Amino acid sequence: MTSATTPDTDTGSPVAGRRVVVSAREVAREAGVSTATVSYVFNARGGVSQATRDHVRAVAERLGYDRPVPARERRSLDVLGLALSNVANPFYPELSVAFCAAAARRGFGVFLAHTGDDDDSASRTIRSMIERGVDGIAIAVARSDSAKAVRDMRRARLPFVQISRAYTGISSDFVGIDDLAAARQIAAHALGHRRGPIATVVGPHTSSASADRESGFVAEARAAGTDLPAEYRVSVPLTLEGGRAAAAHLLALPVPPKFVLCGSDVLALGVMTHAQSRGLDVPRDIAVTGFDGIEVCATEMIRLTGVVQPHVDMARSAVDLLIDRISGRRSALSCVRIPHALSIGRTCGCPREEREH
Repeated sequence: MTSATTPDTDTGSPVAGRRVVVSAREVAREAGVSTATVSYVFNARGGVSQATRDHVRAVAERLGYDRPVPARERRSLDVLGLALSNVANPFYPELSVAFCAAAARRGFGVFLAHTGDDDDSASRTIRSMIERGVDGIAIAVARSDSAKAVRDMRRARLPFVQISRAYTGISSDFVGIDDLAAARQIAAHALGHRRGPIATVVGPHTSSASADRESGFVAEARAAGTDLPAEYRVSVPLTLEGGRAAAAHLLALPVPPKFVLCGSDVLALGVMTHAQSRGLDVPRDIAVTGFDGIEVCATEMIRLTGVVQPHVDMARSAVDLLIDRISGRRSALSCVRIPHALSIGRTCGCPREEREH
């Protein structure tokens, strides 16, 4: 595990300590309404028009207002927030289990939320966590096209750490593998087979992890003298159906690929499912690699070749970074790169003796 630290000179960066509190009275004054109206809006009571509700919420968001949480809703122990992108991708549930275990060992509970890889949902989730008084947030929902959630956390002066994905241009604690290097390594393994045309299937480019993995695949292919035309590079949602759709596109090409490098295991499963529905054998007719190392892909039935992300180590490091930031023991930003591994299974078409060494 490697950790790089940098001085925390960004005035918008997370800091230790409690948040600056904005009162309902300040929101009411700024919005030109009564404090009772603000209370009605944030407690979902009637008697307020939708236009007024929208106006009050917009003002509250701009000021960084946190709704006071009734005593019955308040936590009774220290709590970390964990915002996940898409639990349809098994990597995230596995990461969440490891995160909850690591937090429990440090005496913290976890407020767990799923955003569906939607930026508005992520922002609402973060605001809800802030309102309920979490001590810090770990986010695995970063998108390169928006950073609304980060603005919410910084306005609330709430410590946070990014896991696996990173917001473009945002200085913060980060934990993850070196996606570019890992992608190049698995691509080099695939290119060593020299089977024929190669294709890539990754998640949305708004995910820094997906973008870096595709870049690594392409860079290694070019270094080996193999071009990857645009039609052989596919970006789809990180779901089984996304993998199936990608395979349908690739297998319809005049010269279909013989090897598909996938940016996640769930995409690899989708690609293999569609290929097999077409009567193709994996790996004889088409070879496939994945990325993540989810538990099901290591089973004897699948034995997917791919990059393994050490999700337990990632979760533990994220929890430790976050708690150190909350307690004030850490002032410098940290980028922790956890070493990845390759798992050589049967889907790449390796000879048995190579798989066993």
